[in-house]
Amino acid sequence: MNVDQWQLEKLALTGLKFELFFYTPGVKKSDLGFIATRAYDTPAEAVAALLDGLPAGARVALVPDGPYTFARAEAPMLQA
Repeated sequence: MNVDQWQLEKLALTGLKFELFFYTPGVKKSDLGFIATRAYDTPAEAVAALLDGLPAGARVALVPDGPYTFARAEAPMLQA
């Protein structure tokens, strides 16, 4: 699978400025690394966590198509 680096870069930059919440069906939390603390088992749980404590008039973006919202990079194998 080829990962679109630009989409991942934009997601990472967004994560520097805003809180991100993840629903990643089919992916074990142990494989999510640091985003596991913001990963939820159902979309309803993610939305509830997101809305909890938001001020009136807060703006929220939902990215429903997830192929580019989660990627895992493996460390390259070192040549001996």
